Amino acid sequence: MRNCSAARRRSDATRKGGAAQSGCRAWCANADPGWLAKIKVVATDLAESYRAGLSPHLDPCVRVADPFHVVRVANRCMDTVRRRVQNEQLGHRGRKADPLFKIRKILLAGSERVTYGGTDRMLLGLRAGDPNGELLGAWLSDKRVFETCT
Repeated sequence: MRNCSAARRRSDATRKGGAAQSGCRAWCANADPGWLAKIKVVATDLAESYRAGLSPHLDPCVRVADPFHVVRVANRCMDTVRRRVQNEQLGHRGRKADPLFKIRKILLAGSERVTYGGTDRMLLGLRAGDPNGELLGAWLSDKRVFETCT
């Protein structure tokens, strides 16, 4: 019974508070202080509004990010590196014939979903469009984050 109540309260915080700082703060202010005191870990996405909204009521709690959002940030960083390297090498945004633009979806795919042919295309695209290995390093880091979070 207690778990159902906690799940319902967790659901209420998400629905009523949403991503708005004031909504989270108001929800925490109206919650039972005894129940709030028992909370040890808070899992949220990486939005600043959640972190700010949980303060000051849940400041002593350990805050963790859920794996989905961590992997999303890693993917975004790798894609930012790809676009920057692309622009530095060719002087324009990605076009259909550009080597790094051709492999953008392969780079974002999970390694278990990439075929041998896709791996070969990716390596050839990296060799042609990433002479300093910056994107390769970002891709390896992205995959390490994914492996850590799964």
